[in-house]
Amino acid sequence: MSITKAGIVASIAWAMALLASPSVAWAAPETYGFDKEHTEVRFSWDHLGLSRQSGRFHGVTGTVVFDQERPEASSIDVKPPKEAPTSTGCGGSVPSTSRTSPAKLTTR
Repeated sequence: MSITKAGIVASIAWAMALLASPSVAWAAPETYGFDKEHTEVRFSWDHLGLSRQSGRFHGVTGTVVFDQERPEASSIDVKPPKEAPTSTGCGGSVPSTSRTSPAKLTTR
């Protein structure tokens, strides 16, 4: 099998046409799952300008769908556990109210 100049030019032209084609999908969106043992959601709030309180949810589950070609189409689905979050400065846990209950949390 011999390589000719015309063969190389034809191969390069074909490769360039393939690369320039908008209908070619290079990568499908990929889905990643959270590791429940190594994922937490942290939050904080200002207490009357005097101190900063914080809390976190452990054992968070969910997925990230990443679309490399269309990042705006990527998404994150987070599911906090049903238990109340832990906190610093509030005796170790945040009181479960309508504002802190995971069932009542919404995304923006």
